[in-house]
Amino acid sequence: WPGVPNVLAPGESVIATATYTVTQADVDAGSVENTATVSGTPSTGDPVEGTDTEVVPIDSDPSIEVVKTASGEVSAAGDVVTYE
Repeated sequence: WPGVPNVLAPGESVIATATYTVTQADVDAGSVENTATVSGTPSTGDPVEGTDTEVVPIDSDPSIEVVKTASGEVSAAGDVVTYE
């Protein structure tokens, strides 16, 4: 906080950060959604509130590719084939 904790003067701002560990349910859902809500009580007037939501997509369709090649000639038992 720029001054007194939990108190912002007109024109001041604060940035808050948080962390979250993605779960298998999030992967299954295809995204992580987080909503932040703030509220304040001004010195005059009605209380104020703000909300913002961020959705982070998750690639839930991963893939892998295997490429296998062989070298060496095989014509009889005991011949060696090398795989890469």
